[in-house]
Amino acid sequence: MKFSLGIIGLLLIVAFGCATSKSADFAPFDARFEAVPGGGAQHLVLINTSGRHLHNFRFAAHVWNEHSRYWLRQHRPFRNYQGSGPELPIGKTIRFRLVGLGVEDSLVEPVTRLEVVGHCDEGKFHQVWTVTEVDHLQSLRPD
Repeated sequence: MKFSLGIIGLLLIVAFGCATSKSADFAPFDARFEAVPGGGAQHLVLINTSGRHLHNFRFAAHVWNEHSRYWLRQHRPFRNYQGSGPELPIGKTIRFRLVGLGVEDSLVEPVTRLEVVGHCDEGKFHQVWTVTEVDHLQSLRPD
């Protein structure tokens, strides 16, 4: 009897102990807009502000304009970016470039929301920012 209870206990530890979740409050990035010289467009920049190196990171960034004239575009992002790499040092910035051109992508459409979803060895993350009246990104912390 004790042997079978021990086996069951061991199986539970293996099944659930190895799948422990990481903190849902993990928010490794800060986001900002940088003005394009000589124009009204903006560049989106993400910065690793987690205080530690991110290892084996992968993320998707979704840019929304919920006030678009086109109804269908209000309900989905107008721009999607993806990023990944083996390591992202503390304070390192991520800039988004057009594939094949090497030119930094400019956002000419107004932005109302930014969403970054991803994971790394340090944990999973889902961060959301809204745009203030003065075009600054304000982080929304999940409850």
